[in-house]
Amino acid sequence: MPRLNLTPQQRRSADAEHHVATALQQQGWRILARNFRHIGFELDLVALKRQTLIVVEVKARRHRPDSERELSQLLPRKKREALLRGATAMSSRLETAYNTIRIDLAIVYRGEQGRPCIDYHVNALTHY
Repeated sequence: MPRLNLTPQQRRSADAEHHVATALQQQGWRILARNFRHIGFELDLVALKRQTLIVVEVKARRHRPDSERELSQLLPRKKREALLRGATAMSSRLETAYNTIRIDLAIVYRGEQGRPCIDYHVNALTHY
């Protein structure tokens, strides 16, 4: 059910999360949770791919980030710490078997002719 009374930024974020979730499902990923909230954090998407539990931080942007600096600013230290706490909290609640946990970053931006594009970064915490 769509959420009503969203600000334009909230709508862009929700659309970006939906776009990423759809793309991941088309690749065979199982989406376990969307907007999982716990004390002090929210996880945009939690998915399972084979035996890996994956937390996906989704960022909606008008343009594709064009530098490592821009990418690193998307995941400041406090956000990285919150993602790690969130992954731990989520993993303790799951009854699904997995071997590893990974945190990825998906950036959704407008490409040619306004079409949404996804830049997907695997293991984002080790890179930024």
